[in-house]
Amino acid sequence: RLVCYPYAFTADSYTIPQGIQKIGDGAFSCSNSLTGITIPDSVTSIVGNPFADCEKLEKIVVSPDHPYLMTIDGVLFNKPDKRLVCYPCAFQADSYMIPQGIEVIGERAFSSCKFLTDITIPDSVISIGECAFYDCDFLINITIPDSVSNIGDWAFYGCESLASITIPDGVTSIGDYMFDFCTSLKDITIPDSCDRIGIYAFSGCKFMTSITIPDGVTSIGKMAFAGCRSLTDITIPASVTSIGEDAFIVCDLLTATVVRDSYAAWYCKENGINYTYPDALDWLNN
Repeated sequence: RLVCYPYAFTADSYTIPQGIQKIGDGAFSCSNSLTGITIPDSVTSIVGNPFADCEKLEKIVVSPDHPYLMTIDGVLFNKPDKRLVCYPCAFQADSYMIPQGIEVIGERAFSSCKFLTDITIPDSVISIGECAFYDCDFLINITIPDSVSNIGDWAFYGCESLASITIPDGVTSIGDYMFDFCTSLKDITIPDSCDRIGIYAFSGCKFMTSITIPDGVTSIGKMAFAGCRSLTDITIPASVTSIGEDAFIVCDLLTATVVRDSYAAWYCKENGINYTYPDALDWLNN
């Protein structure tokens, strides 16, 4: 197993020795001098994206006869699980269409790809790994197809230009830090299938103004909406029975709509958060 290629090495290329069978997660992470990597046919396993955050990497070479790996237009894929492993950081295209048939976007697959603004995900994809689009600063447009049922923690962390996104039906959790520091995010649709909003999930989304949490969500994690300074309206259903510490800290404009005698109503009272009820104005119509 190749464990670590020291990031202070200054060579611009490296050929992994024949006989190596496994490349460990993050083995080449932040090796910012490397522009090219050659992977031998002996490699049978790649964990995560070993080449994440290699800012000059532009070429990954594998044999066309490689039993487990393939490059398509320079992007590295794992054949057995139809997984996109690495989109090289140095690619300067502003858009990318993931090939139809790919089922998994791997962990950190697009991490720190600073040039991409538009990514198309085909309806063959069923899973998006942790940190898949971590720090894609200029990513503006991405549509997640209904085929996706799992999105990992930190998936869109630091996607500062992402303004709108719809989470498909079938996804059951808004994971930890999923949209943390998505500072342009204004519009998000959470599906009815979701039962959990993780810690720091929307922290720092300073332009978000309104959000509805669907029935079925039972927990909202610590700091989930911390620093959402423009958030004025949030609807919290009676199904929510747990809200973490400082979930709405620095949401000074917020008024929560909660169900009478619900856990959310109690939480708002205890934490000094402005709240109202869905039927608060019914008396005007009587």
